[in-house]
Amino acid sequence: MPESLLTKPTRFASSRDLGWIAALVVAISIIWGSPCVADLFLLNPTGQFEGELLNPQRQPHDEYQIRTDEGVTIALSAKRVKKVRQDSLELKRYQEWLPKMPETASGNWKMAQWCAKKGLVEQRKFHLEQVIALDPEHEPARRALGYVRVDDQWTDETTWLRSLSGRLDAATVNRDARAPQAI
Repeated sequence: MPESLLTKPTRFASSRDLGWIAALVVAISIIWGSPCVADLFLLNPTGQFEGELLNPQRQPHDEYQIRTDEGVTIALSAKRVKKVRQDSLELKRYQEWLPKMPETASGNWKMAQWCAKKGLVEQRKFHLEQVIALDPEHEPARRALGYVRVDDQWTDETTWLRSLSGRLDAATVNRDARAPQAI
């Protein structure tokens, strides 16, 4: 192999080629689904691109090396990238495991528990709601979402407390009406 290929970094895309490469990646993503592990690259002047940042430790970033979910690796100059939003490692793992999760109450319950341990609040709530949609009587999921069981019916805790408060107010009014009047 010629020495120039070993020592010289390979550029996969010039800024002129970026438009059609981004369009190709978007088209592939639409056909095959969105990337499982994705950082979001906001581009200058407009647009965005998803992929995995391969050189996150490099400072300053004069070039971003990115791999798409399809395995395509491209290089973007720093001038083309306005901002990079990197997901947490836990969110990346979640995105990787989500397609493998059984779409059952049990599968969603296990995923909700994992999300709770990893601090993925929105994802946990989503999976708890999915558990209830698949199994309306799943008590641990109901309780985790703030539901209480009153008279064999599930209600959210806020509604229950409001109704309880209304009953206490009515009881107070009735008690005061029955109390002897002082003259």
